[in-house]
Amino acid sequence: MTKIDFSVLRSVWDPSFTEKDFKFGTKQAISRVTQVISDGKYEQLNGLLTKPARLSLLRELERNWNNRHRALLALKHEDIQISSPRKVYFIRIADKKFCDVDMSFLALKWVPINAVDSLIFTEILARFHREYTPHCIPEWTIAYFKITRFEVLRR
Repeated sequence: MTKIDFSVLRSVWDPSFTEKDFKFGTKQAISRVTQVISDGKYEQLNGLLTKPARLSLLRELERNWNNRHRALLALKHEDIQISSPRKVYFIRIADKKFCDVDMSFLALKWVPINAVDSLIFTEILARFHREYTPHCIPEWTIAYFKITRFEVLRR
């Protein structure tokens, strides 16, 4: 279904849209967000995430993530093994047009922890949001970001 929705997005709203470029960009964004979290430079989340998404993520990190786990969260683009679109939403409110795309990401990376190689498994759900109203800034932002699984697996 997402293939059809992406086709509609390209043919009706955005002739320059390609799924390949979109997925590449979303992986870059997820990588950047995880690196910012890992570095503890939360002010750099401005512009990457909407304000509600940023506040929700910061609450989640404060409540459930210790410094050690945050430090291990940083993902490089190549650590993200799977980026899969889940659902595409076309939203019209009066004369405004918006598109939201729910994405799921699975990442794996090896990290030495106390001289033992450990596999870090991370699953992230994110909603990418863009306004398509004429004369609006043509950029995607993250409207929802949730780390749904984070596991450290020892060899």
